[in-house]
Amino acid sequence: MTALLQEFADAYKKLSAVNVVTTQKLLNQQPFLAVQIIAGNYNFEDSVWKNLDIKTRAEMRVLIFSSKISKKMLPLLFPDLNLENGNLDINALANPKSVPVNKIFAAVNEFENLVNEYMETTLEERATMDCALDFIKVCANFLLRLLSVGYSQNFFETTTGKLEQIKNQQQRLQSIFSQLSSTEAETKLNPTQEGFEVPSMG
Repeated sequence: MTALLQEFADAYKKLSAVNVVTTQKLLNQQPFLAVQIIAGNYNFEDSVWKNLDIKTRAEMRVLIFSSKISKKMLPLLFPDLNLENGNLDINALANPKSVPVNKIFAAVNEFENLVNEYMETTLEERATMDCALDFIKVCANFLLRLLSVGYSQNFFETTTGKLEQIKNQQQRLQSIFSQLSSTEAETKLNPTQEGFEVPSMG
């Protein structure tokens, strides 16, 4: 689990590195829009948003998505976690084995909702979303691991109804993997002219 936690933390750190650069650029170039996004008050239908270039929109989508992950999903798995500076120190993470089953289910629900929302609103910018898609894959794998027999046998020594719930959660996460594979295939066939690189984390 330590290796999986590290992979999860690294993927989140990459997202955060993009967000730091995006936020600074946005504050310099579009301060009003930056304040709206940071406050969670934005409308994708506004002309200001539509007039932005694809790369800038893509970066802001990542910023919004990761912000929602931090506020809505991560606290379910890691209560009392300090997410300042976009750094997940695995030494400070609680052992996921201690997370109640209902919290894992709630995290899967939030994750699925956020991924679906994100994928539905990034039709034009998808090819510039590598770091976000990578994080989604890592996160889905992490949640699947929490729902596996090998992770905690006691987790599965329960009622048939609970086992059906677990199976359903696993299938939903597998569906996300299928959705990502389809998206990646589409973006390879229809690449955009510009993407963006993840800033150095050194």
